Amino acid sequence: MSVGVLLNSALSDSSFYTLACKLMVFYVCLQVDEIFINSLKDAGLYDSIWQAFAVFLPVKTVGVQGDRRSHSNAVALRAITSEDGMTADWYTYRHTYIHTYIHINMSI
Repeated sequence: MSVGVLLNSALSDSSFYTLACKLMVFYVCLQVDEIFINSLKDAGLYDSIWQAFAVFLPVKTVGVQGDRRSHSNAVALRAITSEDGMTADWYTYRHTYIHTYIHINMSI
């Protein structure tokens, strides 16, 4: 059996397609998380936050680019503070951090 036939049968298998989509989502989330954590370090906020991570949301966003609608995926950035690890509160970002790091760096 040739490689082309094997590839075509693999691509027609819905479980393979589902796995490929999940791997793509995982890879994108890893990239976003890395950018987020590095931006916290660059801004000097990393040590004041107890836990931070990026979460890929199962929704699509709608925006406008030029004269057309654009559909894209959504990622939530979560950061919390805690004194003892038993109670937590969300981290309140400064506006300058959001504009400088999130608005500019997350346009990937």
